[in-house]
Amino acid sequence: MTVVGKFLPLLGWVLAGVLMAEPASCESWVDLNVGSELQRPNEQTVVDQTALVRLNTRYSAPVGITLNAHYGLAHRVRLVDEPGTGIAAAQSTGADLRLWDLPTELWRSDGDTWVIEQNLDTLHGVFYWGAQEFTVGRQPISLGVSRQFSPLDVVVPQRIGAQERSYRPGVDAVRWRNPLGLTGELDVGWVFGQDNLLFARATQQWGTVSAEFTALTLNQAQWIVGLSTQTFAGDWGLWQESAWLHDDVLSGARITLGADRSVWSDVYVVAEYHYNDVGDAENMTSDFFQKGLVTLGKQHYVALNASATPSPLVNLNLGLLHNIQDADTLLLGNVGRSLGNNTQVDATIEVPLAKQDSGTEFAQIPLRLAVLWSTVF
Repeated sequence: MTVVGKFLPLLGWVLAGVLMAEPASCESWVDLNVGSELQRPNEQTVVDQTALVRLNTRYSAPVGITLNAHYGLAHRVRLVDEPGTGIAAAQSTGADLRLWDLPTELWRSDGDTWVIEQNLDTLHGVFYWGAQEFTVGRQPISLGVSRQFSPLDVVVPQRIGAQERSYRPGVDAVRWRNPLGLTGELDVGWVFGQDNLLFARATQQWGTVSAEFTALTLNQAQWIVGLSTQTFAGDWGLWQESAWLHDDVLSGARITLGADRSVWSDVYVVAEYHYNDVGDAENMTSDFFQKGLVTLGKQHYVALNASATPSPLVNLNLGLLHNIQDADTLLLGNVGRSLGNNTQVDATIEVPLAKQDSGTEFAQIPLRLAVLWSTVF
């Protein structure tokens, strides 16, 4: 048993004693999502019906402790099936940053057309000691400031073209945050599983400029140091995020430059350029790629995005990701309409503008159409 595992029962008894000693408040809610999805991988057509139920609870004690838990059950049924398109088993990619986990797959039908999965995505406690904040357990962690191409957001980074940027999978970690003056913060964390990641982040603001310095290491083998800054000029928001990567095999820089602003009163536009010095086919066997610290395989990228609210109930979003070297492009679109309090329907499309046998990066992403109904209660 690991050292962490030996102390988990003791921690549980301590928490139980503290929480029972003081009156507390507890809130619970359920996220429900039901939808259908059409994909065209390798010139085949598959249609899935999906449903997800996520149970959420937050328990707050007056002594300065908050406990959070999110548990999800998901099922997927393949409605249109072609030879060789059975539902693949859920697999984690990149670094393993969970010390323990529940079995992902609960049940699978004969023929692989129906699968039920589970995910304990969040289970952590937040402890407050004066201005300090300690978070222990399974929690989402995001770093960096870039919108689409972040050299520093490497703890289970978002997939290419992800439109739902707010969701982050949980990892097992211990994290400490402490204010630095009135506008700064020191943030230190240890993320552990089969792989171990240590990070330290310091933020500070001077006038209209905010800066964030980040250093991290995975397994004390891969190292990343970076600096992010944000400011504005007139109506434009501006940011840059630069990182230097190094291990015994590979060294190089990754840089993102970005800008955003509102135009025509109700349209918000975002643009980013990303330079990936380590983007080369010869580097794909490096642990930077194999462990998910770098997800882009080429050197020059552009992202453009525009969102609008033509009415209080309707949201529109159009995006484009472009690989300058290959002229490889991925188009993204989303239309969302509110159906009432906490209920919405969304239609999403992802269109790669390249043949799947071309070998280009975005061509590996299948054409995808999805409709999703979601509510919270």
